[in-house]
Amino acid sequence: MHAAAIATLPRARLVAVTDVAGGAAAAFAAARGCAAEPGLDQLLARPDVDVVCVCVPSGLHAEVGTRAAKAGKHLVVEKPIDVTLAAADRLIEAAHAAGVALTVISQHRFDPGLIELKRLLGDGALGRLVLAEASTKWYRTQAYYDSAEWRGTWAMDGGSLMNQGIHYVDLLRWCMGPVTEVTAVCATQAHQVEVEDTALATLEQGLSGWAVTDCAKTNAGDSVCRLQGMRTSDGCSTLFTTLRRGALLVSFSRTDRCPRTSLVRVKSARESLRLTLWTA
Repeated sequence: MHAAAIATLPRARLVAVTDVAGGAAAAFAAARGCAAEPGLDQLLARPDVDVVCVCVPSGLHAEVGTRAAKAGKHLVVEKPIDVTLAAADRLIEAAHAAGVALTVISQHRFDPGLIELKRLLGDGALGRLVLAEASTKWYRTQAYYDSAEWRGTWAMDGGSLMNQGIHYVDLLRWCMGPVTEVTAVCATQAHQVEVEDTALATLEQGLSGWAVTDCAKTNAGDSVCRLQGMRTSDGCSTLFTTLRRGALLVSFSRTDRCPRTSLVRVKSARESLRLTLWTA
């Protein structure tokens, strides 16, 4: 996906890749018309490399990213930034010290519905946030965890909250603001792995929010982010929901001063976004 994304950028090109599996790197490079370097040091030594995409197992993100930062390369790091807070802090500090840009993949911030939701929140159109919920139910088979030794381990992967649910935890924080307190429970219910495959977290951010992740149930395959707000200007309660494919649904509860049903269609470059406003 990273290579495909780079190919769409008019001022960027993929110049080199490297992997501990040399054969895989060579095949990848041949298919995309770039060089395959024998190791990370050789790739970082190239003067034509400005940005490094870190796509290694999660527990190695900080190690690889820190080396790239010290070599003066900007960084695009796959989610999560790493599997421990200490490792994440090391990487952030290394990027600051080297004066390079560091970003972590949070692609759902660019979903059409989320872009529109963020605009509405910024404009104050939806009132004051009072409650939020994120549910990420993406089933993973045992074969998924068995496909690589690092999957399903605390040291290199993290569980359903760190690996899958992090997308919607990120969206909660992005929409709701900094988190002040977290309470969570987790369990391993359906897989032979070290990590959890089901988790529930409660976040305090000046308002209440919670996140659910589930990779255990075979019918799990959807995700949703819901936020509850209150418009003090007209006493109108709002409920806004972003669905997995980027659609945004906004409802206003019925009061004498709430607006009547209306429908707005917003076009985006990727798809048609439907924004629905109605009274209960």
